[in-house]
Amino acid sequence: MTSSADKALIEVDRATADALTAQAEARGKTLSVYLREVAAAGAPAANGAATVEQFDHLLDELVAGMPPAQSLPADFSRADVYDDHD
Repeated sequence: MTSSADKALIEVDRATADALTAQAEARGKTLSVYLREVAAAGAPAANGAATVEQFDHLLDELVAGMPPAQSLPADFSRADVYDDHD
């Protein structure tokens, strides 16, 4: 359990607090856990590119809450993609 000495108070406007809480809940996490993950993901690299870990985290967020994708048929081929092209 976390003691009160291990906690800090960060003030944000109500809209930001509500948005962060909704994002955490949508991922099935507490706000504290969600913010810890966001902080661990860090800022983009100096050149603006995301690190591999940041990119992986962004992909995880993108698919959060989406239904699982179905597998392609065993006989799926290039012809299935380009069947309507000459």
